[in-house]
Amino acid sequence: RGDFAVSISTFVVVLGLGVEVGLMVGVAISISLLLIRSSQPYMAELGRVDSQLNDVEAAVPAKSADSKDAELEGSWERGTWRSLSLVSAASPVPGCIVLRIDGAIIFTATGAIMDKVTKLMDDALKLRTDTDRSNDVKLKFFILDMGQVHDLDLSGMHMLQTLDTSLSRRGVTLMLAQPTGHVRDALSRMQHLHHSDAAAGLGARISSSIDEVMDSCYPTPQV
Repeated sequence: RGDFAVSISTFVVVLGLGVEVGLMVGVAISISLLLIRSSQPYMAELGRVDSQLNDVEAAVPAKSADSKDAELEGSWERGTWRSLSLVSAASPVPGCIVLRIDGAIIFTATGAIMDKVTKLMDDALKLRTDTDRSNDVKLKFFILDMGQVHDLDLSGMHMLQTLDTSLSRRGVTLMLAQPTGHVRDALSRMQHLHHSDAAAGLGARISSSIDEVMDSCYPTPQV
């Protein structure tokens, strides 16, 4: 629909004001649409789906445990990760939020990403407060699934550092899952440029998959 609007607008302006003005208007509208689209990347909170289930089956609840820490260590099962709002079989992991970002983390998108993370954090806290679920597992980890992030600029890197600091103050650790090669290079440059403990700490919390992040967050106890 956006491309159609650009074509029609350019056509009308060309007829009314000439080719040069029409082309300028078309370029201006195209750039505006590009900025609007890049400022609103698709984001989805993910849940785990058992590898033996399909998208239309109900998820099997985790077995109860005497202690919440034991539940954290043993409740997750290796499988696929899908949007909680789209797949009924997906279930959240106790003590953890997983957010997938589809798009570039650049200057136009940083505000939307920060707002989404803040909303998820506030909703998690509100749920515990309003339902008197004080005995639930405390939120400890926030995982960003960056498998679909194709670009990361300086503003995006600064946003990640700010987000890491903000979550840390709330007792939550930021983890990065499966970033692409380009994003890994950008994060590596961030470490070299800033030479800070924050940049180095975030760089050490990068994993090649969500399951690998889960392994590092909730290691399996040795028998």
